[in-house]
Amino acid sequence: MIIVTWNINGLRSYQKKYDIREFLKTYHIDILHLQETKLPEGWDLQEELKLTSEWHVYQNTASVRKGYAGVATISKAQLKQLPIDMPNPRFQAEGRMLLLQWQDCCLINIYFPQGDRTKKDVPYKLEVCDYIREMARSKPGNWVLSGDFNMAQQELDLARPKQNQNNNMFTAEERARMAQFAQAGLIDVFRHACPEGRKYTWWPYAYNARERDIGWRLDYIFVSENLVPAIQKVEILKDVPGSDHCPVLAELGI
Repeated sequence: MIIVTWNINGLRSYQKKYDIREFLKTYHIDILHLQETKLPEGWDLQEELKLTSEWHVYQNTASVRKGYAGVATISKAQLKQLPIDMPNPRFQAEGRMLLLQWQDCCLINIYFPQGDRTKKDVPYKLEVCDYIREMARSKPGNWVLSGDFNMAQQELDLARPKQNQNNNMFTAEERARMAQFAQAGLIDVFRHACPEGRKYTWWPYAYNARERDIGWRLDYIFVSENLVPAIQKVEILKDVPGSDHCPVLAELGI
């Protein structure tokens, strides 16, 4: 199974220039998790993207305001969409997560809060971290956690760690919370495959940052420990256009 996660930074904007069907075909994708779709409520993703009936679509759009946040999953397999029980009403209203089940595997598609330059929303982000960690810890089984985490975990995960010490997305609190995912048995597939790899998934639009590779690794796929032997391939698709983020691909033997 090939799973891809991608913050597409506006699905309608992407679709004006590119075709999501070509992306699905080129990389032989089975499940595509998209974040920051920015879709209004009621937008028929299946029809608007001209997806054939072989594809199943699941989405969570923000009700708090139009064209904000949102996630969507496009899958060849039919999945079961499960309720999200996080008590924070803000999280629910922002459409930041899908919880899906395929056979005996739970899939999470998540778009973490950004945190704001002032770091005023870092506590909110940490609350989401705790929710995800406790969910995985309390329900042992097969987990695949994918999305835009808006956090870099290690100095290897950003081009300029010294200049960003304690900045939003790289505070000590955020890094400590991400490290706790391992305590819940969740393994970062890229870091598992490339222990010393320096690759990034997001670049600022300014200063030709992408061309100069001055970026951050903010987008992750985690799997439960029992799925680690199933990891067959991990790729960061830097050359795929259409967003300030690039897709992350994992092939799992499940």
